[in-house]
Amino acid sequence: MVEEIKTEELKSIVKSFRLMPSEDAKLPKLIEYAHKAGYLTKPSFQEFMLLALNCAYTRLKDEYEKKKGRR
Repeated sequence: MVEEIKTEELKSIVKSFRLMPSEDAKLPKLIEYAHKAGYLTKPSFQEFMLLALNCAYTRLKDEYEKKKGRR
């Protein structure tokens, strides 16, 4: 018997936000540093944002667990 594997399409969600000119000027350098350090497979804004979100999640989770452990 052969099973048919159904694949789901990846859904793309568009999030937009505004940057100040000074913040926008820093982005290319930050992306370049992250790529050279090996955190990004390619120097793209999307990969950088995913890295930033993962870093924020890890930090918030660690801080929450520290607070939870103190109680």
